[in-house]
Amino acid sequence: MLFWKNLEVLEVTHVRFWRSSRNCIIKEWNLIAKLSLLFNWHGFDGFTGWVEIHACLIKKGFHVDVHLSCALINYYGKCWDIDRANQVFHETLYQEDFLWNTIIMANLRSERWENALELFRRMQFASAKATGGTTVKLLQACGKLRALNEGKQIHGYVLRFGLVSNTSICNSIISMYSRNNRLKLARAVFDSMEEHNLSSWNSIISSYACDGCLNEAWDIFKEMEHSNIKPDIITWNSLLSGHLLQGSFEMVLNSFRSLQNAGFKPDSCSVTSALQAVIELGFFKLGKEIHGYIMRNKLDYDVYVCTSLVDMYIKNDCLDKAQAVFHHTKNKNICAWNSLISGYSFKGLFRNAAKLLNQMEEEGIKPDLVTWNSLVSGYSMWGHIEEALAVINQMKIWDLLLMWCPGLL
Repeated sequence: MLFWKNLEVLEVTHVRFWRSSRNCIIKEWNLIAKLSLLFNWHGFDGFTGWVEIHACLIKKGFHVDVHLSCALINYYGKCWDIDRANQVFHETLYQEDFLWNTIIMANLRSERWENALELFRRMQFASAKATGGTTVKLLQACGKLRALNEGKQIHGYVLRFGLVSNTSICNSIISMYSRNNRLKLARAVFDSMEEHNLSSWNSIISSYACDGCLNEAWDIFKEMEHSNIKPDIITWNSLLSGHLLQGSFEMVLNSFRSLQNAGFKPDSCSVTSALQAVIELGFFKLGKEIHGYIMRNKLDYDVYVCTSLVDMYIKNDCLDKAQAVFHHTKNKNICAWNSLISGYSFKGLFRNAAKLLNQMEEEGIKPDLVTWNSLVSGYSMWGHIEEALAVINQMKIWDLLLMWCPGLL
């Protein structure tokens, strides 16, 4: 009842204000302020209340208000009802610049990457302009989708509208080209920039490191230091990851020591790279020291750190410690489950492996090819051929289920 009284007050106030003022800006922001107060009220009935107000606004003819449309789009986007947000946008008659930017950002937040890029294309035909923030996020989407052509078009848009002075946009262009394996284009953008900030240097160093050009990455690192810009932990992590990807495990550990000598505290990314190198090199003693560092610095919250620890202890025949780390880990991903299932299988502890597999499925995590392969390998190694064949048949049934019902995963 209180909700409807508030709604009635809102409507009456708005109608009176609408009739008494010709100042659209004041009128619109007055309404938005009242809506914001109402929606933040503790007695407001969440999503249902929004839908009711939306229906009421349409009935009263206020849905043409572009500020109201932005408010509705933002709310529906945050409620993961992006289809309703898109509907609001399409039903708004006057699609001004900030409305275009609002709907594109809502789609990006909802991971509707392709739809956001299509809206950006249509936005240009409507002669609307994207903000710097929208442009950055669109370029990031092009990187994630490996959408090189769309990324080039946005780069062209940046050049046409003189946005090259925006360092954040240029950094995003570098990252976009890097993710699309266009290192020369990334470097050309970097070299064309008038000013480089820390993110600019990190973007280009990461580009070279991920592409395996580690000598060049280190050269840029030195050039960065000569430019009086100090590297941060992200810079070091890019180099660690690059060496790890290239199998330069000793260089990973050398760089890990170097970053500590430079006064940096390794974070979860640094530690994960170091643990992977430890596993490959078999430096178990160092791995235990890193585990101690993880506990002292409370980095055990990170699932990737914990998964690497489980993997390290399994490969060093310390199954009890692997179990302890696993059970301590929150929000386990498929890799964590697979590591311990694999450990049980190779030790011949098939009941433990089966129990863990059932527990994994009960928690809503579906087994993948790695899960099945670890079971098949374990059974085969211990001479349990019939059980191995049974798992293979189960894999075939699972593949058929996925073919018929792709929504299972």
